[in-house]
Amino acid sequence: MPSSLRALPAWTVRLLVPRHLDGGVTAYHAAFREHVAMPLRPGTLEELRWYFRARQAAPADAEQRFDEASRAFSAPRFQRLYRAWMERGDPVLEATLSPVLRDAIRTAFRSD
Repeated sequence: MPSSLRALPAWTVRLLVPRHLDGGVTAYHAAFREHVAMPLRPGTLEELRWYFRARQAAPADAEQRFDEASRAFSAPRFQRLYRAWMERGDPVLEATLSPVLRDAIRTAFRSD
């Protein structure tokens, strides 16, 4: 989703919440910002790139590093990134460094 949003000149994300879950809207906003809008730091990106490649190769000599990376990148955001990376390669990861989505979302939330 994030790379496709970057390609559009304008977009809107709407969250529809049933009345009985109204109390969770703030948590949904925070999760959206964390998982979609936060650019990765270059060091995190390099570790993520290593992990994705290691996931494909299953290296026996880096078992501890792989286990640590597996725990660090277990969030749904990274699982989706892995699937996108498998389909489209490294450009998917490079896009995670961009602050474009974060800035657009900050602007949108300020105007609400």
